[in-house]
Amino acid sequence: MRRIPALVSSVAVLTVLAASLAGCSPSTASCTPTIAAGETSALVEATGEVGSKPAISIPAPLTAKTPERSVIVEGEGGFATEGSTVDFEVSLVDAANGEFLDSTGYDENAFLGVAGRDGAMYQALVCARPGDRLAVTSTLGDSGLDVTSSATEDDLARSLVLVIDVRSIYLGKADGVNQLPQDGMPNVVTAPDGTPGVSVLTTEPPTETRISTIKAGSGVALADGDSAVLNLTAWVWPSDGSDLRQISTTWNKKPIVQLVANDPTAAQGVPPGVFDALVGARVGSQVLAVVAPDDSFADDSWPSGASAGDTLIYVIDVLGLRSTGK
Repeated sequence: MRRIPALVSSVAVLTVLAASLAGCSPSTASCTPTIAAGETSALVEATGEVGSKPAISIPAPLTAKTPERSVIVEGEGGFATEGSTVDFEVSLVDAANGEFLDSTGYDENAFLGVAGRDGAMYQALVCARPGDRLAVTSTLGDSGLDVTSSATEDDLARSLVLVIDVRSIYLGKADGVNQLPQDGMPNVVTAPDGTPGVSVLTTEPPTETRISTIKAGSGVALADGDSAVLNLTAWVWPSDGSDLRQISTTWNKKPIVQLVANDPTAAQGVPPGVFDALVGARVGSQVLAVVAPDDSFADDSWPSGASAGDTLIYVIDVLGLRSTGK
């Protein structure tokens, strides 16, 4: 997945933070935004079709003392709640002079963020709907953008305008129905925010790949060639009886968009055992896969922290379907 480019001003190089929280599904009930509308954000105008790069005009200079949020174009559908995964585009303007600074690509690879995360850009996504165009005014320090270490207090107080186009809203964590655990499989526990942990009752990993459903979702089933929105954590299950070792997770970052394709190199897909776990899994599900070495990575493609011959444990939350392979 393409990452957002650096957002550049004359005083600081800004990069979008990638940390992520967990969350909930879109809501059709009424919604109270985390950031209220204000007189400053209401002055922002942005024209052009939602989802394409807007033409932004402001009565410069604008000053953002506290974050404000206004809806320029209203979308339709359920609201993003705190923790929902949101697919969006964003353009950044200097509030002092109206100068365009930077933006996402406005292409098929919109940027994933988590509603309600620290920073005005993410807090503004709470109560957003697909098709919304939002105007957000904020200081650099409150914006949710990562600031270079050379930024001064004056830099952090600088006012910015962000125009956000909301494409899609997905789950923030699996919301399916709990299923009975299978004998011999790891035990899975989840924190309130959805972050999983695992434990095992035996020191010996299974010799064959095993897959089970922890939470059964009711959404669309994934198929070969789909692009899925996932949260995923992986551990090594050592054969020598030592403790499980986590080697990767998206929960401390943000969800990923993953091509559901059988690829032992993981260059354009996932290893065979993970592929088998994903195909047929429904949106809203949490899936547990214990992948034996023969169903894992090619010899020269093992990820950092794992090596050829390791048995890997995956806990995968299926948050959404971004596009189908048909």
